[in-house]
Amino acid sequence: MSLGNLSEMTGTIMAICAPCSEIPAYNPNSIIPCHLHALDGMYCRLLWSSAAGAAYKWFRDEFCPGLSYGELDEMASAVPPGCEGLTFLPHLFGSVIPVNNPAARGAFYGITTAHTRAHFVRAILESVAFMLKSYLDYIGFAGEGELRITGGGANGTLWPQIKADVTGYRLASLSESECACLGAAMLAGLGTGAYGSLKEAAAGAVKVKRVFEPSGVDYDMAYKAFIELDKKLNWGCLHG
Repeated sequence: MSLGNLSEMTGTIMAICAPCSEIPAYNPNSIIPCHLHALDGMYCRLLWSSAAGAAYKWFRDEFCPGLSYGELDEMASAVPPGCEGLTFLPHLFGSVIPVNNPAARGAFYGITTAHTRAHFVRAILESVAFMLKSYLDYIGFAGEGELRITGGGANGTLWPQIKADVTGYRLASLSESECACLGAAMLAGLGTGAYGSLKEAAAGAVKVKRVFEPSGVDYDMAYKAFIELDKKLNWGCLHG
C-alpha cells in the first residue's frame, strides 16, 4: 500500500519514489525495485521510464533548433488538450514499466495535415503525463497524498499542469530543485545531531514552492488512446 506523498522527478528519465508499508508481492513480468526506507521501517518502490525529458530534448534539438524550452511550452500551450488526436509513445530507449520490453520504440500516431509542430511538442509533454498516470494506477496509488515534483520538468508551468490534469492529483514543486543533494544534507544533519529525526529534518528543510491543482480538463479519451497504442505496439510482441 502506498503511503503519504510520492515524489516524481522528470529529468532525462522520469522516476517515482513511492513509500509503502510492506514489500509488494513479487511479479516476474514487471519487476519494480523495492528498497528499505530509512523512515520508520517502511519500504520504497522506485518506478522509472527510460525517456521523459530526453524525448523533449531530442525533439527540440532535431526539429526546433534555436528554440528554448520556454518557447516550446508557449507553442504547446496554444494546442488543445489531447493534441487533436495525435499520440506519442516516448519509448526511445525501450520500456521498463509496466512491461519490461527493451525492444519497445517511440512513435507518433494519428498524424493529419491539421497537426503542426506545436502539436508534436504538446504530444510529448502529454505522453510523459500519461506514463505517470499509468504508473500511479499500476501501484494502486489512490490519492493518499500529493505528488512532490522535482527535476527540470518541474521548472515550468505547462508540464506540471498537464500532469495534474491527467492524473487528477495535486502537484507541488519544491524550493530546492536538487533534492538528492538536499536529502544527503538532511542525512548528514541527522548524523551530526542537527536534527533529531528524519521527520524533523524533512519538516525543516523541504519547502513547497508552487502548487498545481487539477483544472478539470478531460483527458480520458487521450489517455485511453495512449494505453491502447502502447499495448498494440509494445506489449503485443511479448504476449502474442
